[in-house]
Amino acid sequence: MATDDAVTEDVQGGRDVAPRRRQAPPEEAGSGVGRFLALVAAFTGLQVLWGLARGALSLQGLLLGPTLLAAIAWLLLASGQALRAGRWTEGAAPLVALGLVVGVLGSGRLARPMIFPGDPTALPAPGPAGPGAEVVAYTSDDGVALRGLLVRGRGEGPRATVVYFHGNAESAARNRDVAEGLAARGLDVFVAEYRGYGGCPGAPSEAGLLRDARAAVAAACERTGAAPGDVVLFGRSLGTGVASALAAEGTGRAVVLLSPYTSILDLAADLVPRPLALLAVRDTFDSRARLLRATQPVTVLHGTRDQVIPFAHGEALAAALGPRARLVPLTGYDHNDVFARASLIHDEAVAAARGPR
Repeated sequence: MATDDAVTEDVQGGRDVAPRRRQAPPEEAGSGVGRFLALVAAFTGLQVLWGLARGALSLQGLLLGPTLLAAIAWLLLASGQALRAGRWTEGAAPLVALGLVVGVLGSGRLARPMIFPGDPTALPAPGPAGPGAEVVAYTSDDGVALRGLLVRGRGEGPRATVVYFHGNAESAARNRDVAEGLAARGLDVFVAEYRGYGGCPGAPSEAGLLRDARAAVAAACERTGAAPGDVVLFGRSLGTGVASALAAEGTGRAVVLLSPYTSILDLAADLVPRPLALLAVRDTFDSRARLLRATQPVTVLHGTRDQVIPFAHGEALAAALGPRARLVPLTGYDHNDVFARASLIHDEAVAAARGPR
């Protein structure tokens, strides 16, 4: 018989037989999964500590960040283990997979669907849309056809114009109640739409949304007679970055931000380590930097229990802007229930519209 370790003589045939390498005992079934879950648990603990220290702990961060880090660590460990054992092909496979992960992150293909999930709910055809309301067709400067909603303020006398930029999982059609509530306080309200939302063509991006926002302000001013420098820019969630960018360009007399972020990059860094966020995020919407270049007064309204954009973002934004910013905490409210305080939100918008120039 041949032994396991060396070239030996076959007892019966006198032949040399090839050496056979001793096989390592097979890995216990499920040990790879167990290692991955242990990594997830470890990174989750670190994420909790980091989030508590920054006051920016979120459910999305607890799900996404540790899982992504555990996947990267697991691939590196698997590769290293195989390479140390001389299994070069097996060791190269995790590195190829890691390269693909980095490539997908760097392309923005993972982040963009999260930033711009979209809502296809469309406004009706342009024209009258009920008492005091009108669906307005307009076009961005790069030719994207859009439709917004204009609701005229109630009452007589001069009325301020508010241009409203909605959140990332909404459309203009879903914000008629917001427009009606503000119009009941005597404000003309134009609800802007984004490319790729509300049945409009195009794919959303930061640059594209800013083009759409400029076109919305122009359409609103054409209808109401307001000057671009006299409108109130009102953004919610994703739309706060749009409103902040226009303010930095000199548009608007006042800015109202409901559930804002300091930047999308900062928000992504609440979910994953900042180097990964820098790699993945192409649409940064740096509201803090832009508003620091602006001069308009800013009202920040933010739910103190917001699990999507933590309240710490609103606090940090208001603190960075100093005395020209006013922070209004919506105590006890999350991201999607803040309009339970609709009366307060409307009051703040009216105050911004009627404040000093």
